[in-house]
Amino acid sequence: FGYGFVLNAQTDTINIAEVSISAHRAPTLYSETSRVVQVFTKAEIARAPVSNIQELIRFVGAADVRMRGAAGVQADVSMRGGTFEQTLILLNGVSINDPQTGHHSFNIPIDLERVSRIEILEGAGSGVYGANAFSGAINIITEPDSDSNIRASVGYGAYNYQNFDASASINTEHIDSYIALGYTGTDGFIDNTDFDIYNAYYYGAVDLEAVDFKVQIGHQTKAFGANSFYTPKYPNQYERTVADFASVSAKIGANYSFEPKVFWRRHQDRFELFRGFEDAPSWYANHNYHLSNVYGASFPVSFSSKLGRTGIGYELRSENLLSNVLGTDLEEQVDAPYEIDGFFSKSANRNSNSLFVEHAYSYGKFSVGVGASTTKYSSTVVGLQSAYGVDAAYSISNSLRIIGSINSAYRLPSYTEMYYRGPTQAGNPDLETEKGTTSEFGLKYSKVGLNAHLVGFNSLGTNIIDWGKKSVDETLYTALNFAQLSTSGVTFDLQLKPQQLFNENNLFTNINFSYAYLATDRDNQEVISVYVLDYLKQKATLGLGHKLFKNTNMSWAVTYMDRNGTYAKFIDASTSVETDYKPFTTLDLKITHKNKWYELFVMGTNITNTDYTDLANVPVSGRWIRVGAKIRVSL
Repeated sequence: FGYGFVLNAQTDTINIAEVSISAHRAPTLYSETSRVVQVFTKAEIARAPVSNIQELIRFVGAADVRMRGAAGVQADVSMRGGTFEQTLILLNGVSINDPQTGHHSFNIPIDLERVSRIEILEGAGSGVYGANAFSGAINIITEPDSDSNIRASVGYGAYNYQNFDASASINTEHIDSYIALGYTGTDGFIDNTDFDIYNAYYYGAVDLEAVDFKVQIGHQTKAFGANSFYTPKYPNQYERTVADFASVSAKIGANYSFEPKVFWRRHQDRFELFRGFEDAPSWYANHNYHLSNVYGASFPVSFSSKLGRTGIGYELRSENLLSNVLGTDLEEQVDAPYEIDGFFSKSANRNSNSLFVEHAYSYGKFSVGVGASTTKYSSTVVGLQSAYGVDAAYSISNSLRIIGSINSAYRLPSYTEMYYRGPTQAGNPDLETEKGTTSEFGLKYSKVGLNAHLVGFNSLGTNIIDWGKKSVDETLYTALNFAQLSTSGVTFDLQLKPQQLFNENNLFTNINFSYAYLATDRDNQEVISVYVLDYLKQKATLGLGHKLFKNTNMSWAVTYMDRNGTYAKFIDASTSVETDYKPFTTLDLKITHKNKWYELFVMGTNITNTDYTDLANVPVSGRWIRVGAKIRVSL
């Protein structure tokens, strides 16, 4: 994902089977890949009854999206029973995972309106993509529109929900670019769930005769009441984050492709266990302040020959953190930028150099791909890490393929897992690197208007990191390595577009169904863990889009979740009760009326007002209705 995405403009009539996706470094058509890759096109995103990227990903059967707050304030996204730290997140092919904590990896400076396509790889992929692609990878793709235009949207809903978005796309003979500004905010559905999110983003592409350049620059400021996000003992938590991101890439060559890229991500975080020091006890001296800077460069080359498609390359990366709670002591204290009383007294950093190679070969009905990567880290604890992947497929017909793969993976501990110490958690600087191997086998069907797969898989992990304690009565969770974790499961996904498969006058625009079943076994069952055994045992989603009347469509989404495990239900500061997660079903819908120039919509999430627990002790909103309008003016 981090080295060779091929970006194609999307239209309402796109044939998913012929989309060029990135399950390999060398470009591969969706219909040809031997991995399970879910693709959301721009048209599908526009129809979905969602307001943010996290809600959209929730419709993938193998994805577990656990919301903290509402409307994309914060969400933990995991795949195939893994933890939220084990999913690689990319923006236009550049890794944006946060080294401080995976809770911040989805602090992305773009609104859903700006997304052209999302590609979701299920399963391990460190052999191709390096660290963090442990249980899956998500690539969020943005592109300028095909014509010059100005867009604007406004939304309003319950709890004083407000959304404003404006963008301009300017296309010339050699330069395509757009700039977008957005705001989303609400007073909150209960006390201390208010938030304000500001996004600014620029994307530009320069097409010259010998070389193509692409640049992206983004900024996000997010401030929100974090009611019980990290501990229910102190519900009046608050957080403010500032994320900056930039990358520049070039593409050189016709018969081969050389795509050098440089990137930078800055993330600043202020976490208040007691919002504004309100009712803070004497032992609470200061808020937590963090500033991470991640930068690097990659130099991939891909080419085709009689022997197949080949990708090779090199990447360097540096992950740096300043903090007043994470890392080792600084010689001198440093003031935190833009914070009146903030300071940094600790730091952490690690650098890496990676080499990778991948080759794909086809002969008749048989195809195979192999890949490997090796990375040298500056940390002596981590040292040298290597991974591999082998994918194979056999075509039974032009549309039906048997697919199979075996891929290894690894993940480094986050700085929070290593160093954090608070009233309820204690990090561990001696944590070892997680390692795992995933094998899968199944069937994949791809043709115009119909895509489906049925896959069974097994993942075996060692040194899996989680927060644990020996009994409910203990107050402190400690970061631990569990010796072994085995996860087996089966996933089924069906994407049907009747207007493409049958005729354009069909009542239904799309019918999507997915089902996933997982079972996990851990070596040490006596330790109570926070995330490892807290996974979706069963999940089913049904999406349906259809016409109501001329220019007016309706989309429905029904989601059923059955979560494994228990959680310590908070009663008061000294009492908690071990409680089972209960299965639940939610219903979301969206009605849109649009023509060439404007669109009107009404959207409702959790229409049935279901009362459920998806993340221990974190409150979730009930029914939430929003209305809005969008305009588009061509230039």
